Amino acid sequence: MKRFTLLLIVALVATANICSAQSKKDNAEQVDRIMALFNEDKFDEGEFVIDSMRRLYPQNSDMLHLKALCHDRRDEFQKALACYDYAIENVSRKSYYGNDFLYLCRGMLRESYDSDYGAAIEDLTQAIELADKDNLWIVSRALDMRANCYYYCGEYHLAERDLMALLISEDEKISERAACKLCDLYINTENYEKAAMVANGLLEMECCYSKAYNTLAYTNFATDNVQLGIRYAFAMSITDVDQEYSDDLRWMVWRDAEYARGLLQEFIAGRLDNDIVYKYFTLAHVLNDYDTALSLIDVIEDDHDKNQVLYWRATFSANAGKYDDAIRYITELISNEDDAESILYLSSERCGYYRLAGRYEEAIKDAETLIEQYPDYAYGYYICGWCYELMGDDAKAMELYNRGIERDDSYAYIYLMRGVQYLKVGDKERANADFNRVLELDTEVKDGSARHYALHFLGRDAEAVEWMNQLISTAPYEIGMYYDAACLYARMGQIYESLDNLRIALYLGYKAKAHIENDDDLDPIRHTEAYKSLMNEYFN
Repeated sequence: MKRFTLLLIVALVATANICSAQSKKDNAEQVDRIMALFNEDKFDEGEFVIDSMRRLYPQNSDMLHLKALCHDRRDEFQKALACYDYAIENVSRKSYYGNDFLYLCRGMLRESYDSDYGAAIEDLTQAIELADKDNLWIVSRALDMRANCYYYCGEYHLAERDLMALLISEDEKISERAACKLCDLYINTENYEKAAMVANGLLEMECCYSKAYNTLAYTNFATDNVQLGIRYAFAMSITDVDQEYSDDLRWMVWRDAEYARGLLQEFIAGRLDNDIVYKYFTLAHVLNDYDTALSLIDVIEDDHDKNQVLYWRATFSANAGKYDDAIRYITELISNEDDAESILYLSSERCGYYRLAGRYEEAIKDAETLIEQYPDYAYGYYICGWCYELMGDDAKAMELYNRGIERDDSYAYIYLMRGVQYLKVGDKERANADFNRVLELDTEVKDGSARHYALHFLGRDAEAVEWMNQLISTAPYEIGMYYDAACLYARMGQIYESLDNLRIALYLGYKAKAHIENDDDLDPIRHTEAYKSLMNEYFN
């Protein structure tokens, strides 16, 4: 009822005003009022006014433009385009929006919806030619959009021409934007000398630091100056919050991780204050340099809640392979918690730390507590059974897997583990049933997937490798993905591929020495000199 009343009021006011909407001033007032409604997200009310006016003035180009905006909002491209076609034909001296603006809007519409770059370029060119040269907004917007269209058409010299025209604008914001787009244009067309020239110009102008450093990083990587590229990548990260965790940054610093880690220590030694420490903390995280991350927590801990600091210490200690410290921190954190869901999560984490440290009896004790307190939580049975399996007690492991599945039949990994147990006793039919159940449950490419193992056990190795590759592509710097790949390839008897992926996991910072030594997935590669050499290199 309230909405109907509001619409009625709007309609009444519109009706009262329509009759006087003959002068340019009155027409402008109508446009301003409708745009005010749009800005308040009252599109229905605004469109009601538009339709009311169009019934009396169907050729009003301003209302046609505003109607096009409504169609655009609903992704009705053809209807929006038709509005602009009709509006351009009917612009008058009383119109609020000139033809230059309408051509600009139609060009932008064509570029964004159907990628008709040729028609878009024609519209944008018309906008530029019709615009008053003092109307910087229309000219600059049209040049900017036309440069995009030329780029998409592969006419790079014309895109460069339009951006260069914007570069000399008296409006600093416009020239800065043009310089940034030129950086991208030159990088994408492999014109690294010009890219570096523009990037250095941005630095001299003391603006757009992140784009400038990003460009200089890419130009140096492209010309094999990797270490200088990493220095610029560090500078990019320090000046731009949005770049902190991007894959772009990871790709850059991992070009030479050893150098990058040393460079981080150099930066820390040179400057360590509250303004910069969080940037270094991020870089340490990106580099999986968890010892450095732990040392930086000492600097920032006073700025954060105690429990947050404990969680960081536990997580980074575990990632650094310092499981005794991780267990101590997370135990303190558990004692501070009173939220049942948080306690469940943290207790599961501690159980995992015990397992990775090879402290299976303590892991089992934690898992049994999880089972007792959360009897429908399949993970408790899974981790408990796995620890018994690692201790050589397959019968107990099978008992726990069965109990877990009885309580919760939606956890893929527990079916995988039970299927492996069935294989051990020669019951291939039941094993395959469990592996097929994994395929039913595990359909999403994400961390924690078990599908690739199930595919392997079903004899579908090509599909298993394809799934593993998809997992890695979603998180190319996720350590566990490469360890999983090492396990999968070892199971498949592909020794060299297994060792290659284990080497990558260790290089990226995988520290679970006890787990590597006890994981039967890797049994096929333990006899190799390459395996022994890797373990000596990274753990001795």
